[in-house]
Amino acid sequence: MVKKSAAVHTSATKVLYQDNVPYAIHQYDTHSHAAGPDWGMPPDSFDDPDRVFRTVITIVDDTPTAALIPVNCVIDEVLVSAAVGGSTALEASPEDASTLTGFPEKAISAIGMKEPLPTLIDVAALDFKTVYISAGEEGFTIELSPTDLLRLTNARTAPIARRL
Repeated sequence: MVKKSAAVHTSATKVLYQDNVPYAIHQYDTHSHAAGPDWGMPPDSFDDPDRVFRTVITIVDDTPTAALIPVNCVIDEVLVSAAVGGSTALEASPEDASTLTGFPEKAISAIGMKEPLPTLIDVAALDFKTVYISAGEEGFTIELSPTDLLRLTNARTAPIARRL
């Protein structure tokens, strides 16, 4: 993967560029019928849907937390809460998630939020050399290593997703 001039410029790609992180930008069809109502990124647009992660904003005991899970999974709020030592976790509304992160509702990226949030990444990300996450603009993803993703978001890994 070679870093090139990005096809899209967002706060996420700005962070990657400034930190000299290797990444690739990929475009996908935003009108795909395979996209779930909250997924944003349709899993059928990628070679391996298990490598495509979406950012879900949760509220754990009144603290906003970002959770990255594969697009073909759902967030397990009990596991999210346990992973951060909380008692309850609820998924934030799309509007609240957008307000907290500064990204459009269907294009929330874990990188480049207006204010960094505590972040969890499902352990499945460690199974791959690279993963896809939102670039912060609908129709575009960033491909990067899970190691770089963990470092840039100051995240921890935990089993926080359940298969559909």
